Amino acid sequence: MKSYCWDNKGKEETEKYEFVKKYAEWIEEPQGTCPFEDPDEVGNNPQFYSDITKFLTKQKGNYFDKEWKFKEPTNLEDKSRKKPGDRTITVQKDENDYLYLTSDQFGFSANKDIYDNKNDRLKNQYPFVKYVKNYGGSDSLVGDTIWYTRTIGGSFLWPKVDQNGWRSLYNTNRGVRSYIEDRVDLTLYEIKEYLDYRNIINQGSEKEEHKNNLLYNTIEKANIKEASACKDCNNECDRCHKVEGNDLKKWLSIFENFKQYVDFLCFDDFVNKEDDEYYPKDIFTGKSITKDNISEYREKGKSKYKFIQNKATKNDLEKAFYNLIFWTIARSARMETIISNNDKKNQTK
Repeated sequence: MKSYCWDNKGKEETEKYEFVKKYAEWIEEPQGTCPFEDPDEVGNNPQFYSDITKFLTKQKGNYFDKEWKFKEPTNLEDKSRKKPGDRTITVQKDENDYLYLTSDQFGFSANKDIYDNKNDRLKNQYPFVKYVKNYGGSDSLVGDTIWYTRTIGGSFLWPKVDQNGWRSLYNTNRGVRSYIEDRVDLTLYEIKEYLDYRNIINQGSEKEEHKNNLLYNTIEKANIKEASACKDCNNECDRCHKVEGNDLKKWLSIFENFKQYVDFLCFDDFVNKEDDEYYPKDIFTGKSITKDNISEYREKGKSKYKFIQNKATKNDLEKAFYNLIFWTIARSARMETIISNNDKKNQTK
């Protein structure tokens, strides 16, 4: 199984051993160069976005009778939006109807940003740091988790706004300062909540019930009537929110419901199936996250909820890491099989 966080020049197991060893050394003494390469940076490993595009194209043919096409990154400048660069997948219906997607790995942050240069220490709000530095956890388990969650099955896809670096605002907002804290399970629930309830979410109590859904709020900001100027806004002005909100809505409109989103993107092992409905699995417990218990996760300040990762024990974090490894391996295997079958079919034409 191919991981995209290393140079990919040798045999897989040799690479994995070397990466885990070097990352363990770095997390113990982080003054040197972080060995982790973010797969989202296509310059590090251009094959990553190419493989995702192949997967999306194949799945589109399996699921949708729609005009959308997926195009892998290029260096061509798009006159309508400054420059998307080479880190975006173009989803295009026609020349006037398109958006750009970027990937984000969901296995918790592992790059050099978890190191605080000013105070010469690793930042404790990040799960890998907390596990190793606060609890004396296994360096190799951290390395294994990073390795396997940086395979093709370890990513979300989000639209990017076209200001100051083409980043995803929603992806930034679901980070360690939010109740989601970079968790794949809570992110999946936000997607489920939007897809399954979008037709009634603006009605009375339903709107109140989902007011803490960051995805829903990002899309709602697309309704701004007058956008402010975008000078040095760092992606925080009205126009940026308007662009991303509209593009998120467009991206998610491809899917009829959460079940189709899960099936299309091979998230099978990240959900429980109950009465033909899918519910995201809590990465700590494996139990379903539902409409009845989501408020427990969002009420972050209540100490009785130990499964909020900020209050997680060493044992909690180990369970989460192992679940992420096993579920991501299963998803990556499905996606790699789909890509491989597609390549074989193309060779026989």
